[in-house]
Amino acid sequence: MQTVVWQRRQKKQARFGSPGQQFDVVAATGDVSVRGTPGLLARVWPGNEYCRLECNVKRATVTPHRQRPQKPAAVLRILHLSDLHFIGTPGTAYYEFVVRTAMQQQADLILFSGDLIDRPELLDAAVRTLQPLTSLAPCCFVLGNHDWRYDFEEVRRRLQASGWRSVAGSVEIFLLKDRHIAIGGSERPWMGAEPVLVANSLCDLTILLSHSPDQLPAAQRLGYDLLLAGHTHGGQVVLPVVGPVFSPSRYGVALASGLFQGAP
Repeated sequence: MQTVVWQRRQKKQARFGSPGQQFDVVAATGDVSVRGTPGLLARVWPGNEYCRLECNVKRATVTPHRQRPQKPAAVLRILHLSDLHFIGTPGTAYYEFVVRTAMQQQADLILFSGDLIDRPELLDAAVRTLQPLTSLAPCCFVLGNHDWRYDFEEVRRRLQASGWRSVAGSVEIFLLKDRHIAIGGSERPWMGAEPVLVANSLCDLTILLSHSPDQLPAAQRLGYDLLLAGHTHGGQVVLPVVGPVFSPSRYGVALASGLFQGAP
């Protein structure tokens, strides 16, 4: 069973210890190259969040359903990144700011759920930008559908060579806070094998890292305590007041963003 704090994306409910932290990255860095030339119009368009970074904290209390020795409650800080889409706009300075901000969060575990690149010639820059995170905590990843469009195994090899661990179709187990944490991965429906069954695992926490939230039924069927996913971008079309109106998911906008318990 999972007991979670429901949290929508609206600013009044975003939490980052206290209210959600938001950054105008151009103002914070003083680097106008952050946005790239095509971003000039997007940046001034009313309501557009281009080159703005919002850091949210979502708190979930997870009570695993499997039988295991009881331990006192522990807090595990997981940094979850997704859908960076290196495409040249915004520029590399934007992503460097994202990583510097992420490095301040004192994470125990860092997870990336795919869609790293949209231009293969930017793979070097993408890997180089993310590499510093590996010095802070264990870093695991799966790839997404945009990575699949290119030589995705080269993307995988390059990330692994920089210190990240691929969990696609496999499980990595870490000892963190005196707890055994199992991280499984799914790159379905685009590629890869079925996630690993963990229903009989004796780990204290099992997490499925998936690019798409559509893998929620698989996560439940295979016995995972928690699913972390990206792909939906909080809704790829979001209207003021109305909220998300389009999301690339079999569930529509139901899983566009937030914390959820049980079936969608």
